[in-house]
Amino acid sequence: MREADHPEARFLADSYDTLKRPGILENKMVVNSLTLTFNPFTIPTPEEYLRSILHIYHGRSDLLLIPNLKVKRYNERQRSEVQVQEDEFRRYVDLAYEILNFRNSKPIFVPVPLKYGVRRFQSILSEYLGTGYRNFWLDFEGSNTTSKAPYIRTFHDIVDTQGLGEEVILYGSNIRRENNPHLPDPRCPASDFLTAPLGIDIIGVNREPQRGGGDPGSRRTYVPPPIEESTQHKGRLLDRDDYTYVKYPAHSRSDALFDKYHITEDLIRVNPKFYANFINTFEINEELAHHRTLVDENESLLGYLGTKPSINPKLMKAFEKIVHGEPVTQRTLDGFF
Repeated sequence: MREADHPEARFLADSYDTLKRPGILENKMVVNSLTLTFNPFTIPTPEEYLRSILHIYHGRSDLLLIPNLKVKRYNERQRSEVQVQEDEFRRYVDLAYEILNFRNSKPIFVPVPLKYGVRRFQSILSEYLGTGYRNFWLDFEGSNTTSKAPYIRTFHDIVDTQGLGEEVILYGSNIRRENNPHLPDPRCPASDFLTAPLGIDIIGVNREPQRGGGDPGSRRTYVPPPIEESTQHKGRLLDRDDYTYVKYPAHSRSDALFDKYHITEDLIRVNPKFYANFINTFEINEELAHHRTLVDENESLLGYLGTKPSINPKLMKAFEKIVHGEPVTQRTLDGFF
């Protein structure tokens, strides 16, 4: 509401404009995703504010993800409760799509909520497909890969049943980078980019889950870790040999990766999360390109994944149940366009 009424409305502009300056990202796409943590229909004149904020957002992301809504919240008793009803979510998506699609040439991705359960997920997706939506966004909200496997399986079942497999694109983002990382651990198994073998076409990488909620007075006092420990923890890099994220001082190829992407250790220390994400984005892109090469050469992607030490039998079974063969549709953002 504040940004919609601001005469200059710098909402998202600073990060977007900075990343678009001449340099390594000037010809790359910058995608901003948003989540409204409240029910927009509870504020006065919600349509006015949604139109205002979405028109601002339109120019500050190269691919348009209709902002997700936080369906559930914790009340004062620390109990989860629904704050956005299913019919409100559907009404919101149709309105947001109409607003973003006005004089628009950018792809629009529609969020499919994961908080109403698998049965209603099916119902919502089927309605979206009937409406004509073809680009979809799954917001993992900081959860890991395998926890949402039933939804991904359901998604592909419905899409394939309707014969729309070649028309539909699935974007997954806000995926937990690793499963249960702890500060002392030098490396942890990757989670985010392993959504590709599960059938996610485009991956928005690297987000830590949101913490907190409920009464701030009831929470334990937060004691920050030592700066050096925190810097190394945030500055974890993908090891493509074993599919883990490794603290950069312990990564066997950290110097080579810094040279490859023109990053210095000084930059990592100033902003470890940003520059680690920067490197990991391109490394994930290259690894997914290698997946496609394997498929094109009729080699077994599942067999290749099975050679990675961090992929346990449980995860392999999840891949096998969803893939039913070899996935062939993984895309990079560049490939999508």
